[in-house]
Amino acid sequence: MTWPSSRSATLRTDERARPMSGVTPDDARRRWPLSRIVGVAVLALLLFSVGFVPTVLLPQATERHVRGERTRYALAMCVGILFAISIAGLIALKFFGIVLLHALAGHAFDAAEPLLMPYSIAMMFLATSTVLGSYGIATHRIAFAAPLIVGAAGTLLAIVLAHASLMQVVNVIAVGNALTAVAVAAALGWQALHGHRAATSSPG
Repeated sequence: MTWPSSRSATLRTDERARPMSGVTPDDARRRWPLSRIVGVAVLALLLFSVGFVPTVLLPQATERHVRGERTRYALAMCVGILFAISIAGLIALKFFGIVLLHALAGHAFDAAEPLLMPYSIAMMFLATSTVLGSYGIATHRIAFAAPLIVGAAGTLLAIVLAHASLMQVVNVIAVGNALTAVAVAAALGWQALHGHRAATSSPG
């Protein structure tokens, strides 16, 4: 007489454990490693692609510079690739940032979701400075060094002065990296223009 009631109680317990989506906690635990692998793979692909750009730029720019050819096309191509990858990553974070965060760290760090976009923007500009610095080294234009050092020091000083919250720190890093990238680009452009004028005005 007691077996049907205990069985029905067990069935009711199982029904409560199974959500409307039909995925039980055990199913979620089994699927978690796969989602984490996918998230890490996507993030690794973006980081590898961005980090690979300077490796492509450096030999191309060096070879063209040694042969006396224009190097700006190699720079434009690499910067274009960098921004294309970065913008694709930012769009993915905009719409699927919380999904990627869950895949990488679970639900324990949901509060960090607002930091994903500004931090990614900061890293995009940092990668831009890295590409421009690689170009400067390849073409023997070292004017980028001064604004790069000043920008890094200024960003650190700004963090010391403005660190009321983690969001504020990340925003300071993003603005500092953006200004540094612009300053590095301006310095390289000025040196290239000055060198071209000197070459055209020299006798012979």
